Amino acid sequence: PHDPNSLRIWIDDANRPGVKKREILNPDGITKNCESGISVAGRDVKLQCDFGPLTDASAAACKLRKYDVLIAITGASVANGAFLRKGGSVITVSHEEWAGPNGAAGEDRKGGHRILKVLNTLQPLHYAAPKEDCEESPIIQWARERGKDVERWNPYYRDMSIRVTWPRLVPLLQQAVEFKMKYADSIM
Repeated sequence: PHDPNSLRIWIDDANRPGVKKREILNPDGITKNCESGISVAGRDVKLQCDFGPLTDASAAACKLRKYDVLIAITGASVANGAFLRKGGSVITVSHEEWAGPNGAAGEDRKGGHRILKVLNTLQPLHYAAPKEDCEESPIIQWARERGKDVERWNPYYRDMSIRVTWPRLVPLLQQAVEFKMKYADSIM
């Protein structure tokens, strides 16, 4: 499970029929970029990326046991990272305005990172998306249609849907590889 030359990545696709949620807008684009792999400390690392919804906790537990990284939009789905292989990383995706003071999503808010902080076998990482990579999610559109002042709405930035760009994601994946290897060395 701790092959230094590979990284298995699961992208949580919250885009399910009938569900008004924030989402990662381009999970298929991320998986396509994974085919090229990445380089970490001069070593080529093969990436295997898959995506789909994590709707059932027991199914998520079984599925994620085979993965090193979970990429998920900020919120409760981040807690599924607890099911990753030991030495895994959880990349929380959010609008840069939703990041805590040190850049960590949910750092000062409720959310999955609180759960991950007690698990010292996992590394929480944050993908802070700039405004141009964000769109109002269906939940924001729903609230706007009902007359809510969404720009003043507390979770406005939290509830954005995000387009994840490969150049911004690669450094986080490199950190995930390094953490995976550091963890593997500590248990050898």
